[in-house]
Amino acid sequence: MFFFPLTTYALKESIVFNQNIELSAVIQAGCLFQQSPTGLNFGSFSSTSQDQSTASISNANDTWKIECTPGIPVTLDFNNGNNYDATGDTRRLKHESSNQYIAYSIFSDNNRTQLINTVSPGNRLTLTSTEIQPLLPFTIYGFIDLGQGNLNKMSGQYSDNITITINW
Repeated sequence: MFFFPLTTYALKESIVFNQNIELSAVIQAGCLFQQSPTGLNFGSFSSTSQDQSTASISNANDTWKIECTPGIPVTLDFNNGNNYDATGDTRRLKHESSNQYIAYSIFSDNNRTQLINTVSPGNRLTLTSTEIQPLLPFTIYGFIDLGQGNLNKMSGQYSDNITITINW
């Protein structure tokens, strides 16, 4: 039989320090523009049409989806497009393969009384999103009058591109 001497050890008492650590984050105000291919489409017409046509698009989840920090004032500036005629101060749709044009206007109201002009500040919408509705609340209305200009329009696709600049 073997005997081992019993050795006792004293355990030191643990010392605990408590210290609070601050955690923080800063959220900057901003906007997100998730552009989709949705635009204003005036429709199809015969080459001799004298019709007037309107089209509209609203900022929504299935269109542009421009969403901003709730409560901040936001401005949307619309440029004159790629086919602007400075002489006539007119935005224009251009024929896909020739220098044929159809004049158009854009408005911020369905009655076409609030023209989104071609010069500042008339080319600007001022909006504010809310916590309930972070999407900016606006609709753009377009108008063309095919009775203006040449009676017999060249057949084909007419288009233009407008740049929207978001400022906050």
